[in-house]
Amino acid sequence: MMARKKFLYLFIGISVCLAAYLYYVKVERADSIDRYFARPQTGDIYKIKSDDEEGETFVHYWKVMEASDQGLVFAPGKLKAWSSVDYLQKHFDEILPFSITKDELLQLKNGSWNNAQHSNASIIEIVRKQ
Repeated sequence: MMARKKFLYLFIGISVCLAAYLYYVKVERADSIDRYFARPQTGDIYKIKSDDEEGETFVHYWKVMEASDQGLVFAPGKLKAWSSVDYLQKHFDEILPFSITKDELLQLKNGSWNNAQHSNASIIEIVRKQ
C-alpha cells in the first residue's frame, strides 16, 4: 500500500514539473516572436511548422539572409523534422534562397500561410544568436 502512494506522489510530481516546463517553453516561444518579428535581422532563424500534402506536420528552419522593407530573403534548412530540434539550426542551403513578402510574413505569424509545399504554415519560434 505504501509503495502505491509513493508511486502516485512521484507520478503527480513529475507530471506537474513536466506541465510547468511545457508552459515555460510555450511562453518563451511566443515571447521570441513578439520580440523579434517586428525587427528582423540577418542571421535570425525562423522555426516554421507546416503540414505537407499527406497531412503530416513538420518543422522547417529558415535563416534570414537579407531583411528589407518589402520582406525577407531566407536560406532554407537542409533538413526538416517532426519536432523542433536545435541541431538543425546549423545546416542551411544558402545556394537556394527564397523571399517572402511582408503580407506573407503576417500570414505566417497568424498561421494561415499556404503555398505549394506548405499548408497552414505558422511561426513557432524566432531564434536570434547573440
